[in-house]
Amino acid sequence: MVRHNCANIYQSAGIINSYKIFYCRYVSDSSNLRFCTNMIGCQECIDCDGLQNQSYCIANKQYSKEEFAAKKEELLKDKNSFHQKFLNLNPQGANLQSTNVGGSFNVKCENIEK
Repeated sequence: MVRHNCANIYQSAGIINSYKIFYCRYVSDSSNLRFCTNMIGCQECIDCDGLQNQSYCIANKQYSKEEFAAKKEELLKDKNSFHQKFLNLNPQGANLQSTNVGGSFNVKCENIEK
């Protein structure tokens, strides 16, 4: 599922209103993410899970813009490992703006079972 104003999405699932998303799952209102899951309102993050409104993070640790750029360049050199990293991402999607729901990646929902 990729919906609402998305562009440049590659090998990703569950993306809403985001762009430049690569090898990610369950992302909303974000840009320039790689190998991330359950992200809302984030920019320029790599290998992160469960962040909201954060920028320049790697493995959920925030860096300065300059430090992030240097680390990003190094991390993205091994392109042969990208697909395997995607397969190892957290398979469970957060339920966004939802209450009393079961399952994974429900968006703006209430009172859902099974």
